[in-house]
Amino acid sequence: MGKLRVGVVSYGSRGAAIADAFARSRYKPQVYIVSKQANPMNISIARTTGGKHAVLDLSDVGPISSFFKNHDVKFVFPGPEKPIIAGLADKLNEYGIPTLCPTQEYALEESKVRQRMLLKEVYPDANPRFMVFERGICTEPEVKDWLAELKYQVAIKPDLPGFGKGVGVSEDHFEPTPEGCYQFFLESMQGMENGQKIIIEERVDGQESSFQVLCDGRNVVPVYDTRDYKRAFNGDKGPNTGGMGSYMDSVEHLPFMTEKDRLAEEEITQGLFDHLKKGKREKGLLGVPFYMAFIHTKEGTKLLEINSRFGDPEGINVMPVFGRDFVDICNDMINGELSEGSLGLGRKASVVVHAVPPTYGGKAAEYEGDKQVVIRKAMIKMLNNPGKYRVYLGDMALDDDRTCAIKSRTLACVGIGDDIEEARKGAYELAGEIRGGNLWWRTDIASEEHIQASVDHMKKLRKTG
Repeated sequence: MGKLRVGVVSYGSRGAAIADAFARSRYKPQVYIVSKQANPMNISIARTTGGKHAVLDLSDVGPISSFFKNHDVKFVFPGPEKPIIAGLADKLNEYGIPTLCPTQEYALEESKVRQRMLLKEVYPDANPRFMVFERGICTEPEVKDWLAELKYQVAIKPDLPGFGKGVGVSEDHFEPTPEGCYQFFLESMQGMENGQKIIIEERVDGQESSFQVLCDGRNVVPVYDTRDYKRAFNGDKGPNTGGMGSYMDSVEHLPFMTEKDRLAEEEITQGLFDHLKKGKREKGLLGVPFYMAFIHTKEGTKLLEINSRFGDPEGINVMPVFGRDFVDICNDMINGELSEGSLGLGRKASVVVHAVPPTYGGKAAEYEGDKQVVIRKAMIKMLNNPGKYRVYLGDMALDDDRTCAIKSRTLACVGIGDDIEEARKGAYELAGEIRGGNLWWRTDIASEEHIQASVDHMKKLRKTG
């Protein structure tokens, strides 16, 4: 019997975390990786496991599928959203290769309108108030009347997969005034074709959590809740980014949540899953079909959006703390044998801190200085204590054997501990070992002050609810 071969599609540190989980497997699989760029960590994993690495366009699923077919991989686990939305699972299924992501039909991330309409049918109380407007049909009075009805406390969302960006929220991105809201609406419509849609929904006050599940088509099994830091700068200031870091507690729910909040997340997700699978095993929902962005409010738990893959950074919190071999977990999903015991999640907390280049998040207009990043000390720290530290290289590439930053999140520093504070200490210890590249990071990820503010905010809301 030949050596086990597994495939990974990678963009950023999330993909490197998935590849690393396979590299640490007791089955010692050969890991075949497709990346957007010459990621040094992915290249190293492919080489040391006896696999191969290829740099391909992640939106073109044909060459990606051919790469995995030609190397006879047993299954593929994609990280980023582009190939999932483009139908990677559908193409690989034609070759008989199980793919641990939703098929195109079930990639709900593609349409925010579909998400809202689905939730309206299945679990309407989880929707904030919303209205859908269509370019070429909607009128200025209709839009302005709805903005006024919501008292200009709104979120404006083009019906496009913005990958965490493109959404505007009053007070954060524009003034909560008739002029401010309508002008942002018009700007969001620019570049859209007639017939494309945009949602204006009520801005709700609360605290956000990320809820991720694994799925075998028959069952969904959640991991622990995580909290993402979207804004670029300390104190949640600055523009939205892809995520500057995140934390996960050593229990299922976060410090500002109650058990009731967690049960609401589970109930909403299970209801959507049951509706989609229609009483049968639906293999189109394998992998991570739901990464749900929830917000907990005085009116209860609301759903902000649905993604169809692991989060970045939220998925990075989870990958190092699975108590079972990741190959076994994947086989359970493929064989329809996933259960609560499949994941083996221990009572461990984790904190992710993204180190980013000077231009990321609008911190600097231009990238000045040498782009080479020296990670040797951080990697040694991880190798000496892998149960406490993980380093995952992201938007980096080899340039004449130099590991260089590009333009997005450069690498993720992960600390693992018995509680959030221990994990946070480990993450920042790793970040302190990074040299070069003129990198920077937020210094308040998972801080005691930030968490306490979230707790206090929820206590205040619940008293007025």
